[in-house]
Amino acid sequence: MPKSPDPSPRTIRQWNHDLVAFRDAYVTYLNDTLGKNGTPALQARRSEVVRLAQPAQVAMDELGASFVWLPPPITQSGPMSGLLNTVFVHETPFGDGAGALFNWPKSYEGIINLVDSCRAQLATMDREVRRRRRSPLYWGDRVLRALLGFPAYLLGLIFGVPASRIDDSVWGTSLRVAAFVVETALLVIGLNELFNWF
Repeated sequence: MPKSPDPSPRTIRQWNHDLVAFRDAYVTYLNDTLGKNGTPALQARRSEVVRLAQPAQVAMDELGASFVWLPPPITQSGPMSGLLNTVFVHETPFGDGAGALFNWPKSYEGIINLVDSCRAQLATMDREVRRRRRSPLYWGDRVLRALLGFPAYLLGLIFGVPASRIDDSVWGTSLRVAAFVVETALLVIGLNELFNWF
């Protein structure tokens, strides 16, 4: 489940872009290094994978996805987690699945599978967010939340306290009620000026 309650389509596109960029660079790196009898990779390609792993990890964290690689039991070492810690684990002794001795999963296969799974999750999220945003109720809710949250935001600026802390306090409810009453009165006065009701 994503950490962000309602990411925007732009955010979802950025996460997807970060994952695709990492996957492409990683697959290119793997194609250049695997099967070439230990030919050292260009440092630039390796650096590119490391550089793109960070934003991809942020996107995966937002989706609640994490990669953990358990090394073969023969190594007697603990699990490794996160892209930065695992992208090159296949180059370490026993990191390639311990060769022909064991049928241990290869770390890069798990990484690529997890990235593909995250991209599928993003596609589903994108469809859901776009469907929700087509509803007029969604935008009405967003406008009301913005209007009713403004007093807490203003007090947060004045007193240097986060608006979420004010909103969760006893004052949050009274501020929302007061803001609703004032904004309703302003709306009625504005409509009266327009239609001359009273």
